Amino acid sequence: MVSKDDYIKIPLSFEHTMSYLFGEKNYNGYVGWVKKTQWKKDLLKIIKYIKKAIEINIESDQYHKNKLRNLLDLEKRIKKHEDINDINIEIIEIFTIVIFELIGHFPEHLHWEHPYRDNFWKLDVFRKINYLQTDLQKANLIIYIVDVMRKYKIKIPTKYYTLGEVYSFKFRKNPVMFLNWFKSEYPEFYCEIF
Repeated sequence: MVSKDDYIKIPLSFEHTMSYLFGEKNYNGYVGWVKKTQWKKDLLKIIKYIKKAIEINIESDQYHKNKLRNLLDLEKRIKKHEDINDINIEIIEIFTIVIFELIGHFPEHLHWEHPYRDNFWKLDVFRKINYLQTDLQKANLIIYIVDVMRKYKIKIPTKYYTLGEVYSFKFRKNPVMFLNWFKSEYPEFYCEIF
């Protein structure tokens, strides 16, 4: 007999998250009551691709990369749990540690009574996040903000429909020329973005 304990209730916001991660075709309708076995599979899928994204996008010391990889080696830990609450607590705990490790280092405030001042949260003892952007990435970000998010209303040169077309056709996908043009035409937007 199937009981309510065999299912977890999934909100629409989680369907959207899964659709953005793995495609709307795969997760359209992933809302309401979902079997616990499916929930476990989906959590493991999320973890698998977080690991992949870390491997592809994070440049760090080998110790750090190994630590993140080991933290996210959760398959056995998740499979052993039967209770949804235990699975969710396991995920929340590991994701909390991973997030702080990605920021720089997991805090060690075990014996502190009031670890709330800013200096307790400066986590750059071993490493520090420093986002780098190439000119191509900057051009892509501007195009995304203007064309996709429609955050800024700008006047596109007449024979083009989008800023992406301006970049592709007028500047022949040359990010330096595009960035120089955008900086001179829209200096306030450029400064707001960068």
